[in-house]
Amino acid sequence: MKKSKRIALLLLAAAFLAAAALSALYIAAETEHHCEGEHCRVCAQLSACRNTLRLLAQTMSVAVAALAAAGILRVAVLRPRRAGCALTPVLLKVKLSN
Repeated sequence: MKKSKRIALLLLAAAFLAAAALSALYIAAETEHHCEGEHCRVCAQLSACRNTLRLLAQTMSVAVAALAAAGILRVAVLRPRRAGCALTPVLLKVKLSN
């Protein structure tokens, strides 16, 4: 993997982690706030933070499911090819010397 691609992936992971951590911290800090009424800015921000956490959780679950499906497909597709071929001394790396 190229170094620039690795750095981009690390920055993306850090952004996901920061968004999740900061949203959770804001929710924890402001749960017992004094609500101003119908157009409370703190309640709107709490709702946005909850939505952010929900979307991050859904994104991560889809990513994990995709990786699991790719692993299962790899095992299902690649393993039968090897199982179908005959086992020969060359494949088993048997030393045939007298």
